[in-house]
Amino acid sequence: AALVVGPPDMPAEYAGAHCVATRGPRFPLYPDVRMNVLSPAALRALRAFRPDVVHVVNPAFLGPAGILYARARHLPLVASYHTDVPGYARAYGYPWAERGLWEFFRALHNRADLNLVPSSAVLRQVRAHGFRRVRWWRRGVDTRRFRPLPPDPAMRARLSGDHPDDFLMLYVGRVAKEKGLDQLAEPLRHLPGARLAIVGGGPELPQMRERFRDSAAVFTGFLRGDELVQAFSCADALLFPSTNETFGLVALEAMACGLPVIAPMRGGLVDILQDEYNALVYDPGDIRSLLA
Repeated sequence: AALVVGPPDMPAEYAGAHCVATRGPRFPLYPDVRMNVLSPAALRALRAFRPDVVHVVNPAFLGPAGILYARARHLPLVASYHTDVPGYARAYGYPWAERGLWEFFRALHNRADLNLVPSSAVLRQVRAHGFRRVRWWRRGVDTRRFRPLPPDPAMRARLSGDHPDDFLMLYVGRVAKEKGLDQLAEPLRHLPGARLAIVGGGPELPQMRERFRDSAAVFTGFLRGDELVQAFSCADALLFPSTNETFGLVALEAMACGLPVIAPMRGGLVDILQDEYNALVYDPGDIRSLLA
């Protein structure tokens, strides 16, 4: 049995686990993230559940409460690191915060009996920053969900802005500064016969709409479930410009649907991509290499 304590938009149950939502104010520098705290209802649920082990994920706001709970009750503690928050600080123009963030996360993670990371690149990165007791937690995708489907002409028309015969590239993810999406606008204007469908949303959506104005880009909003699988099956390639992914789940989902990937060989993608086998790799420092 499992109990999940997490953000307010969780379902009441997931994969057989009972979910208890917490609440907190939005983080001023990144409003999509909430500074959730352990609520009285969540604490009562924890006491009633009486866990044998505690797993904190990306301990930042809610996670420290889980660490204190585990240590106060002498329970085994597992922590997992999934988000490059120090790298995000650099991307958002706060490089002065990077060192302090590494010290903060090292202090939290080194309270754990076991730390898990999603890729070999992150394993090397966190060990270099003094994290102890770290292991690589290999991951995959549900291939019953993510699988090749027969192309749907209506979905391809929607993604391509009614230009289904053009070469159709797909971006799937948050529309946010750290994803490097803004770097694709100018190369796209110099790729005749190419279209880019941008699937997702996020804090930079208005800015990205303006950045891609008068280009061959279509903003679809969020696609979920079978719609997302159908989008993967209708496109010609996934274009994934992020350089600080700790894993790169969307690249694996795309490949499970038979879609090749165009991306830089950075971060967690080093364990997933093989250039000219399942991907075309480009140099993110020279965005013009996308035009080659």
